[in-house]
Amino acid sequence: MDENSTISNCNNTFTTDQKNYILIAWSGNGMLSLIMCLIAVSLVFCMRLYKNFTYRLAMYQILSSLCLSAAEALFLTLLNYNDDMYYACKTIAFLMEYFQWIKLLFTICLVFHLFCLAVCLTNFRRLEIGYVLFSILFP
Repeated sequence: MDENSTISNCNNTFTTDQKNYILIAWSGNGMLSLIMCLIAVSLVFCMRLYKNFTYRLAMYQILSSLCLSAAEALFLTLLNYNDDMYYACKTIAFLMEYFQWIKLLFTICLVFHLFCLAVCLTNFRRLEIGYVLFSILFP
């Protein structure tokens, strides 16, 4: 078995209908998550929880989830994929990867802050801009 037949087999793993079902499920999940994140952000603003620093860090986490969900919802545009949509596919893949990293880094910053607050009994409120810049610019 040569290398070319293996590559062609990998490209033909799913039929077109199966790919469409996967894209619909993935983008449906993204839309549902997007709606839930919008509800959560609106509740944060309605209840004025953004005044508390720890809640603001959690809100940053929700906003990163919102961006990731929006990128997942964009998969629906790839339903009728053809060769002209190559750059759109690459752009959506880049956005997915970038927002996943932002979400991970906001989670790390939130865990670090909560650890310092609970265990070390120190509050790093002055690092809020650093948390945001680290999470957005580091990926």
